[in-house]
Amino acid sequence: MLLLLLMRTKQLMNAEVIICTEKGYLEATSKLMIFSLRNFGGSYSKLPIFSYNPRKGKPLSRSTLKFFEENEVVYIDLPLNLKYTDYPYANKPIACNHREQKTSADILIYLDSDTFFLNPPNEFAAISEADVLLRPVHIKNVGTDAGFSGVYGEYWKKLYGLLGVKNLREITTSMDRKKILEYFNGGMFLTKTQTGLFRAYHDNFEKVMAAGLMPGNEKTFVEQTVFAATVSQMELEVKLLSKYYNCPEGRFMKTASKSNAIDDMHNVVLVHHHNIFRNRDASNPFFEKLDYFPNGKIINQKLIEFSVLSKNVEGMELLKSKLKTALKQVRPKVLQK
Repeated sequence: MLLLLLMRTKQLMNAEVIICTEKGYLEATSKLMIFSLRNFGGSYSKLPIFSYNPRKGKPLSRSTLKFFEENEVVYIDLPLNLKYTDYPYANKPIACNHREQKTSADILIYLDSDTFFLNPPNEFAAISEADVLLRPVHIKNVGTDAGFSGVYGEYWKKLYGLLGVKNLREITTSMDRKKILEYFNGGMFLTKTQTGLFRAYHDNFEKVMAAGLMPGNEKTFVEQTVFAATVSQMELEVKLLSKYYNCPEGRFMKTASKSNAIDDMHNVVLVHHHNIFRNRDASNPFFEKLDYFPNGKIINQKLIEFSVLSKNVEGMELLKSKLKTALKQVRPKVLQK
């Protein structure tokens, strides 16, 4: 068993990590993700990391570029995303496709910048048993079942038709436990380069965007749903990693149900924190859960050092603007009474 694990680890070492980093808050989260992999990644800690900045815009800060250099991160600053500059999530299929075309690695690992490691990702070795390693989406959200029922059923039916998906493959969501058509969280995935998944993902994304196909006429989830549909279209062999990978912030909240809650963070491998640390008062809701074990203590320190703990000024201003608009719409009705 030990020999098999060592062989798998050796195989995976010919792998590369892809992230996206743009000017602003993503610089902070990227630093945390990179630091955590380099320090807590075990045998995976030295994997080459390629950070993409696909939209033409402001350059990264000198401190970020210095951090990249110190941590042996290759920075790819190319205007690859020229068609979808108003859609930052398009960076993912574009960056992944570019890396797939340029790499000599056997394995490609995509990670969202708003993730961090707490332990070595030893389950990554399971890529030897599958074409792609994934986690299901946390909740159904814009997903649908095999009968294409519900609000988003028609979207998935058109998506499958456009991409020529023949077999309806199902999965169970990780938190609300709904059985739906294959739909995976886009924060982390590993694939064998030889599958050509990222090329197909990119080409399908282009096709769907050209067709103007969107779930609920809103493009936020286009790239994620297209990725899932591409996996189904190619009929790739999928292996799901355990719940300790790409673990959403909701599992650590007091409001989490008993079946979903993870109280002991020291077993978690990869946390997907989204914007939980970017809040009204720049507070850390997980301080106590992290502070009782060594790697967690370090993450608590780095959240401050890298400015991941941040007041969400933009979010508060947007909220104020929405409230003002809502009040303007309500006042005339009140006056008419």
